[in-house]
Amino acid sequence: MTGRHGTLDLEFELRNGRTELVHSQFHVPLQCFRPYYFDSQGRAYVYILTPTGGIVGGDHLNINVRLGPDCKVFLTTQAATKVYKTPGQRSRQSLHCLLEKNSSFEYFPDHTILFADADYEQSTNVIVASGATMVLADLFSAGRIARGEQFKFRRFQNEVHIRTIDHSIVIDKMLLQPEEHTPDAVGNFENYPYAGTIYISLEPARLKDSFDLIEALPVTQQGVSGHSRVDPDYGTYRVLTRQAEPLKRAIEQVFSTCRQVGLNEPWIPLRKC
Repeated sequence: MTGRHGTLDLEFELRNGRTELVHSQFHVPLQCFRPYYFDSQGRAYVYILTPTGGIVGGDHLNINVRLGPDCKVFLTTQAATKVYKTPGQRSRQSLHCLLEKNSSFEYFPDHTILFADADYEQSTNVIVASGATMVLADLFSAGRIARGEQFKFRRFQNEVHIRTIDHSIVIDKMLLQPEEHTPDAVGNFENYPYAGTIYISLEPARLKDSFDLIEALPVTQQGVSGHSRVDPDYGTYRVLTRQAEPLKRAIEQVFSTCRQVGLNEPWIPLRKC
């Protein structure tokens, strides 16, 4: 079976104080809704969906996003991304973002669910211009946990590369092959099948204030978390949980803190269509 090659191209420009989606082109299995405007900041809220229900073997999905100067965009998914059993060709998804001067990008997808025998590669590449800010989440679960399916996928490779025009800031790589290395062992994921990482770029003083508040947030009894600075204005936050809802709650707390403290703007609770 041959998979589909899906693309989604989004370009945003600031017009009359509001971020407008000026170019949108897609090929199934990728699609998006027109922007919503839930706040008074002119921020465009855009939902990505896969009408085919998930990713199958051989699927290659490519998402390209460009934010013009001073744009504000919140990008999310309509639901969790399901990566089905992959008996033949490997499935792939890539996200490429260009954040131009003084733009603000937030990416809060639902988690990716790796079904038994899935073989999946995912990559995220972000170019950040001067003055741009970013809060970008990367979330996955190790299977259909409620069914007792945990770390039964065949292979999962993930890479995140964040850079300016002239140098790299973050290169984060992960390769999981449960049959060769036990990911739920001590020192790996242990007994936590849900994982999330947030990559944050804010003005240095605001990043410090955000992390100070994040550190004071109550830690869920079903998870562990931590954060680190990788550059004066870049940092990462990681969390492991045993259930999906605590993962989503922890990630949303970080987004809320970064929006209110890092951007000095109100947080609007996430809405799904």
